[in-house]
Amino acid sequence: MSIHYIIILDNNYYIRQGLDKELFRKNVSLYLSHRSPNFGVCLKPVVSALTVPTYPELIEFFYENDIITESNLCWEPVYLQIPVLPLSIRQSYMPKYEQLLAKLEAANKDSNTDMVRSRMVENNAVSLYVELKSVYKMLQNPEPDNVEDLRKQLVYWLNKWDNDMGLDARVHYPEWTEFLESYGYNVSSKN
Repeated sequence: MSIHYIIILDNNYYIRQGLDKELFRKNVSLYLSHRSPNFGVCLKPVVSALTVPTYPELIEFFYENDIITESNLCWEPVYLQIPVLPLSIRQSYMPKYEQLLAKLEAANKDSNTDMVRSRMVENNAVSLYVELKSVYKMLQNPEPDNVEDLRKQLVYWLNKWDNDMGLDARVHYPEWTEFLESYGYNVSSKN
C-alpha cells in the first residue's frame, strides 16, 4: 500500500518545539512500510485546544493510510481543554469536521457508526468516524464555569512558551489573534 502523504502540520511543530520534521516523517513512513496482516500501526494523538484545529486533517490522513487510532482528550492541564476556546473559534472549525464526518459516513454506508471497532483495519472508517464525532461534540460543549481564569492561564502559558522559544501562537492560530490579545498575549520583538 502506498502512503498518501506524511502529515505534520506546523502547529504540531509549534506544540512540540524542537521536533525534527524529517525524522518524524521518516519514522512514520518506516512503520507504515512494515504493515502486514499481522502488524498494524496505531497512533494515539492527544486532542487539546492546540490540536483541535487540525484534527480533521490528521483523521483524514489516518483514513487514507489505513492507520488505526485511539485518540485521547486532554484533561490536564485544564486550560488546554477544548471548551476553554471561545465558542466562535470552535464553531469556525465545525465545517471541516462536518465535511469529513460526511465523507466517513458515506464510506460506512453499510456499517453501524455507533459501534467502536478499534484496532480492526477493515473497520477503520467506522472507528475514525467515532473518534472524529467525539471531538466534534467537544467543540459544542459549554464553557466551564471558570472559563475566564482558564483562558488567562492558557494565554499566560502561551506567552511564556512563545517568549522563551521565540515563537508566536498567532502564526499557527491566526483565528485566535483577537482572543489572545484580549487576554494580554504579547510576544517579544525577537519573534
